[in-house]
This record gives sequence, structure tokens and C-alpha cells, in this order.
Amino acid sequence: MPKPFSIEMAHHAADCVAGRAAGSDDAAQDEPPAYRAFKDLSRWLDADDGQIADMVSIGRTTPYTWKREGREPRPATAQRIYEHHATLDALRRRLGGDAFRRWLNEGVSTRRDALLAGDLAGLEQDVHDVLFRRPKDERIDLAAAPEDSTPMLRSG
Repeated sequence: MPKPFSIEMAHHAADCVAGRAAGSDDAAQDEPPAYRAFKDLSRWLDADDGQIADMVSIGRTTPYTWKREGREPRPATAQRIYEHHATLDALRRRLGGDAFRRWLNEGVSTRRDALLAGDLAGLEQDVHDVLFRRPKDERIDLAAAPEDSTPMLRSG
């Protein structure tokens, strides 16, 4: 079962998408962050708008309504879009463009196909392995951490 995606995470993802606009053209700056996230997903997965809409369970033309009306989607829809966007963006940044594309297309049933079928939760372990696993020979030496000399406050 997927872990809940908090509204704070959705806001952070929206801020990340909106923050990209600084280097973008003026037209892109006027687009709602959810619309830009939707188009990023399309580009990253090399998929058409209909495939991405199906993936996040919305109508094919719904993102164009957000763009035309300059608004964000309903919270549940925003959650699905930003959850996919944040996950794929983190993977893309960690792996780099070419390795990210290879990662998406590995397997008999590719990860890209699983994503487009709406099964982000099914890739949780694969995503975790890329983003959080350390090589077996890489250890964290906790003894090397600086000593915390902050006085403890006692209650009562």
C-alpha cells in the first residue's frame, strides 16, 4: 500500500515546478505548476498527453482546462500528479538523463509501462534502491560525527 502523500509534499512539488520558471519563457511562467508537471511527465516518459492523463486518472483535455483557466487541479488530482512528478524528477536528477531512460526501459515489463499503467506504488522498492541505498562497502562512521554538546533541557 502506498504511503500517504501529504499536502505539504504536494506544495513542495508545486514550488519545485514553479521554481523552474525563472529560466523559462514568459508564456511558461503563466502556466499553472500542475500543467507544467503534467507536461514534464509526458516528456520524461516519452508519452502522449492521453497516456499521462490515464496514468494519473484524469481526462485527456483536463490539463488544458487548468492552463486555459489558470488554475490548479483538485487536491486529489494534484497529489497524483505531484507524486509522480516528484518521484521521477528525483530519479532523473540522481541517475542523469541517459541512465534514467535506461532505468525506465529495463525489464520484460518495463518500469515505464508500469508507470503508464498507473502503478507507481509497484515500483516503490526499485525507486528506494536508486534513491536511498548505499553500496555495501560504503559505511557511515557515526564515531566521526561531531559531539553534540547542546545542554538538555529538563521539564518539570
